[in-house]
Amino acid sequence: LNTVLEHIGINTAQSVSKIGIVYYKPYLYQHHLGINEQFPYVIDLVAQNLNPLGQDLMNMKYDYSVVDLESPEALIDKDLYFVPIAEYMSENAQTNIVEAVRGGKNVVLFGLMPKMNDKFKPCKILSKELGISTTSSWSPCSVTWEKTDLRAVRYGFISPSGTSKTTVKCGKKIVGACKKVGKGYVYLFTFDISPKFDPVRLNLLRSIFEQLKIDTPVSTSDPTVDLVAQVNDRGVILYMVNTDIMFTAPNSDFTKKVVVSVDLAQLGIRSAKIKMYDVLDDEILDFTSRELREGVVFSVGYHDARIFYIPKK
Repeated sequence: LNTVLEHIGINTAQSVSKIGIVYYKPYLYQHHLGINEQFPYVIDLVAQNLNPLGQDLMNMKYDYSVVDLESPEALIDKDLYFVPIAEYMSENAQTNIVEAVRGGKNVVLFGLMPKMNDKFKPCKILSKELGISTTSSWSPCSVTWEKTDLRAVRYGFISPSGTSKTTVKCGKKIVGACKKVGKGYVYLFTFDISPKFDPVRLNLLRSIFEQLKIDTPVSTSDPTVDLVAQVNDRGVILYMVNTDIMFTAPNSDFTKKVVVSVDLAQLGIRSAKIKMYDVLDDEILDFTSRELREGVVFSVGYHDARIFYIPKK
């Protein structure tokens, strides 16, 4: 197996993701330590939004990277970043977001606009540069998006601005807005946006991806079956993992069928006919690119995992 993995260049394969999930260490510290004397909503911001977002994206078959907001050149590789924000954030972190947006990156902010830096001194760099402000009001509520209501945990409200487009409302107040800043777009939501299989939130995220023309080259018919594509100069490597542990017992031979779709043109392969190597089962599968794009059926068992390799010709 090691010889095969070396042959396909698995160590040189690169992600094709266009999305980044950003973390800010002080928020993680507050969450992990359970500090709720000040800004208690930050615990929910991390637990109910930031932490589940990775699984949400995998359920939708969008690969992603994870980056530290304060690391050098943190927001340069991807087209879209999901960024948690609260009423405190360092000057450096706020500036990084502003520079990324003005340089053409798109960001989805969730939480409340910073009013202080990490030393709890007044600092509104992000709010002033983006021209967006918020007020705190942490409470369960009902919000409306595209004439559809959903229950949510609200962190606060967005102050009206003539240059922002309102996308989500709570009664007559704004909890979701979009604005073009420089070369990029900013989406701000002051409620929990992580779908966790909620269809309305899933459609909300999909609408953002569609607006920004961010697509994924892979999909499956089952959200619990993950599929990730990576590429190198030799070809395409696909990782498929069944994360569903509820449909059968560990020792059962029961399998379920899943439709897998891969757009090879997006991954740099334009051959009409391809060979797909099942690396772990030592099997060769013959498909046309059209068949693979429209979908082929695989059977997967409990915690089943596959590695597929499609060489370039």
